[in-house]
Amino acid sequence: MKKLMIIDGHNLLFRMYYGIPSPILNKEGKDVRGVLGFISSMNKMVKEYGFEYLMIVFDSETSITNNLSLDGDYKQNRINYADVPDEENPFVQLEYIYKVLTHIGAIYKEAKEYEADDYIASLCRHFKNTCEITIVSTDRDFLQLIDQQVTLYSPRGKHSILYNEEELMNRFGITPSQVIDYKTLIGDSADNIKGIPSIGPKTAVKILSHGTLDEIMTGRTELEEKLYEKLLAHKEILEKNRKLVTLRDDIDIEVEQTDLCISFDTAKNPWAIFKECGLTT
Repeated sequence: MKKLMIIDGHNLLFRMYYGIPSPILNKEGKDVRGVLGFISSMNKMVKEYGFEYLMIVFDSETSITNNLSLDGDYKQNRINYADVPDEENPFVQLEYIYKVLTHIGAIYKEAKEYEADDYIASLCRHFKNTCEITIVSTDRDFLQLIDQQVTLYSPRGKHSILYNEEELMNRFGITPSQVIDYKTLIGDSADNIKGIPSIGPKTAVKILSHGTLDEIMTGRTELEEKLYEKLLAHKEILEKNRKLVTLRDDIDIEVEQTDLCISFDTAKNPWAIFKECGLTT
């Protein structure tokens, strides 16, 4: 079965931009470190892991609108880059990345009516019967998508992790089917989602060892009374959190698998590509 790599675009740009401590200027004086890091990292992963297909998905300014209706605090802990000067703003380089991806023929999508995470979940549902899929992101929301056909690669240099079902159990003590319940209980600080008070990862694993949250909340398990009463007292938070942490996978996918074929030369020097795109002189 052939391999499809799905890149969480904003996640990779953010990590590349801040992973390179100083600006890299082209001959026009434009900082292109995020673009250079993005393309170099993408090419390296394609070559090292032998991917035949590629899709990159980016968020847009309107991506989180739907979840804000559930919780006004959702992702409000993040920097508003509209207020950040261009010379310090990684997302100013998005237009350059789009230009390069278009030039080399790599398919990308900017999510508008939904979050990039939801589109990636829908891509997995759509293609996993015909491809082995690896999602590239440090975002742990994608752990819920892991199964025999889908893995999550979290690139962190020497500390990179390839999450499959076994690695998920080793590190968190849960299965992919328990990820949503687990995050519902403990929340997600990255997305500003508050969990149930005094329930951390170890207690969440203990709770879920008795069954699913649905089974627990309907009294069909032998969970100790103290924990059961705590969950009942925070039922509304549990219901809200579940909606926030669950990725949609029902978005229509308008691309065919053949559209995602990798045809660009991964050995080509990024500076040569920049020159072809008019990003340098």
